[in-house]
Amino acid sequence: MISEEKMAEIIFDDWAEEGKAEGMAKGHSPVAKIIIDKLSVFENKKVLDLSCGNAWALNYFFEKGISLGVASDISEKMLKKAKENLSRINKPWLTIKNSVNFLPFKSESFDIIFNMEAFYYYVKPEIVIREIYRVLKKGGIFLLLVDFFKENKASMKWLDRIDFFMNPMSKDEYKSFIESENFEIVDMGQVVSPKIKSREEFKPSESVKTYEEYLELKKAGTLYFIAVK
Repeated sequence: MISEEKMAEIIFDDWAEEGKAEGMAKGHSPVAKIIIDKLSVFENKKVLDLSCGNAWALNYFFEKGISLGVASDISEKMLKKAKENLSRINKPWLTIKNSVNFLPFKSESFDIIFNMEAFYYYVKPEIVIREIYRVLKKGGIFLLLVDFFKENKASMKWLDRIDFFMNPMSKDEYKSFIESENFEIVDMGQVVSPKIKSREEFKPSESVKTYEEYLELKKAGTLYFIAVK
């Protein structure tokens, strides 16, 4: 029987071939940039982009002035796209294929760990959060962003539409989960994207079938947490 982790690798490889990495980058980056901009210091920082997709977020961190970036994903085909995107960066960067259940880095390696629209796919999130805590430096920052959460009723429809493991959690459940690993949450909330498609621009997908669903999804916004070790 195929494992959930191997299934994730297959699915995200397929998504990369279907061009979904670019779609996710375009859809998520406006909100992600707002939240990343909440951080005050980027110079000389080392960043891990966990479950990076095509590493669009890591590109923005480099624009902000970080010194080193690592793009990590379970999908080799996503990482191929990440390499293409990062090829223009003239600072040190690395792509690495690995399971989120074991991050192949020494303890206290990173100043910032960024994770968007991925955490609810993790079958063993308690292991992942422990690993994130381990590889963050003391005083390091964990940025967690999700569109799939219980208060976002439109996103809950994905449970019946996406044929893959998804772990629905509420805002309070996420908060308790992060704090259980001794993180201090210094900021949290929901941010609505500054870019909303018109009805003419909207294209139905497997996860969002109507324009009305799309507007409901966007109205709920992206749930984010900024947590410090």
